[in-house]
Amino acid sequence: MDCFFINLDRETGRRRRLEEKFNRFRTENWRLIRLPAITSQDVIENEIGGCLSPAEKACFLSHREAILNAAKGASDALITEDDALFGASTFAVLDSILSGPDAFEADVIFTEVGIPDVETQFRLVKIKQNLPSQSPFVLMDLKGIPSFFAASSYVVRKKSAHKLLDRLSRFATFDAPYDIALRQLIHAGEISAAVIFPFVTSISDDSLTSSIQAHDRRKTDAVWMAFRRMIWSDARQDECDGLLGRLDDEIDAGSRSFGRIWALMADKSFTFK
Repeated sequence: MDCFFINLDRETGRRRRLEEKFNRFRTENWRLIRLPAITSQDVIENEIGGCLSPAEKACFLSHREAILNAAKGASDALITEDDALFGASTFAVLDSILSGPDAFEADVIFTEVGIPDVETQFRLVKIKQNLPSQSPFVLMDLKGIPSFFAASSYVVRKKSAHKLLDRLSRFATFDAPYDIALRQLIHAGEISAAVIFPFVTSISDDSLTSSIQAHDRRKTDAVWMAFRRMIWSDARQDECDGLLGRLDDEIDAGSRSFGRIWALMADKSFTFK
């Protein structure tokens, strides 16, 4: 099965780190293919319309090109950005789920998403704590999750690649970021999508140096990245503690107290009345 990863020519470090993780954790039937990312300069030179920034338009077009490549293949395909993070469970779980009956209806299967709201984050924590050991992974319908974001890693089903390209072509101008355009299609019922939970990929520290995200959102991005790293299947407590430790000085006393309350409620031993 092919894994296409989108990578700017200048980002040789990102390419090297992703290739190393892929080769370390892949199962025998997986093949990695690099797709040169469309650049902001390409967008400017071709006068691509829409209110998005050139970098956001380039991201949208790069993903559409990746799906076009996936449509030419003989099987499902995994599409990732170069800040995707693979782990020991990634490809074994994908092999199992993609060959099972539960995955058949979905057009797209995400391996992780960003969750910006505390209510959904808390719900996912409790679901993860209560998953049975004999069935530790589930597919969750993304139509039922109101405010997810990100398209760092997702499987395009072979049967649905042309359908997805058709739906994306209906965006006449580039006014919504790629991940938000996907969310709109999912919530409107234009495509069906699920996410594997617990997530079987995450995002690396490279995501904090994105060419797309605005600099004034770095704290927000760091907080959301920390949750994505904590909730995935291959989470390491020491790494998560390190990520959160960098932000400790930015928490005021009142917020820290609320955090302790929510932490107690998130603990496995807490009983709701």
